Amino acid sequence: MLLVQPSGVVDLAYTDSDDNGEDPDDALQESRSTDGGNTFTNGQTLWGSHTATDIQQWQGALGPQGQIYYTWTEQVDINCAVHFVNSLDGVTFQPSVLLTNNDICNRDGALVVDPAGNIDAFWSGNGTNFVRSTDQGQTFTTPTVVPISGEPGQMAVGPNGAMDSVNDGQPLTFTQSLDNGVTWSGPITVGSSGTDAQIVVDPNGKITVVWRDDSHGAAAGDFDVYISTSTDGKNFTPATNISNATGAYASAPSILITPQGLRYIYWYETSNTNAADVNVFFYAGQ
Repeated sequence: MLLVQPSGVVDLAYTDSDDNGEDPDDALQESRSTDGGNTFTNGQTLWGSHTATDIQQWQGALGPQGQIYYTWTEQVDINCAVHFVNSLDGVTFQPSVLLTNNDICNRDGALVVDPAGNIDAFWSGNGTNFVRSTDQGQTFTTPTVVPISGEPGQMAVGPNGAMDSVNDGQPLTFTQSLDNGVTWSGPITVGSSGTDAQIVVDPNGKITVVWRDDSHGAAAGDFDVYISTSTDGKNFTPATNISNATGAYASAPSILITPQGLRYIYWYETSNTNAADVNVFFYAGQ
């Protein structure tokens, strides 16, 4: 995972496996480049379990003053826990902390930093849980359950501080909070079905959701990539198929937004008859 500071400093985080070079991935590493990626220094281990564990679903985010934040899921057998680690100066990392404290599978996390520097995090575990930090990750609120239909997908924060969440399931739904996560709107249907949902908000507050869906395919697993937008968080445009894959299924859609509001979306398409035949597709739109 690469995080790029406005100054051009690059932070590279990655997982590595045990001494035998085999799975599971059981340590989180971080290095930094101040010369455009020509050299990386300050290599350090941010977290290591030294047990038969697996790091999954890890995410990173930058704070407005160069802070670095990471979350990830640690899975041991059937139990899963969500961890958090932070650096206030981009160089020295503080000890990691557990965001969860129960013996169930907590996973499917989402991490975002709002324009004011507050940290918001979701994960799934006996419902969808939400925590917030207003002090750069030094402390977090007690987890609260968010009224989300389906599984938490991704989260974004708009220029007005509105917190927007898109949630995988049947149907694919959207939920919004206008009071820093204290209350949430009822689920709004964006698509009849969806997984791998991604969400972004442009500088004008326009919300874009992209996801994959096989409910209109020739058979189960025949996925296409869909997109929908909203300017008010209440009404979404009809789902539009932007991949129209023929003889292939689409997967892993990702979306980026530019400061000018351009949307860049890319995804994989794998042949229905030859799993080795994989292509990457790109879509751009205003």
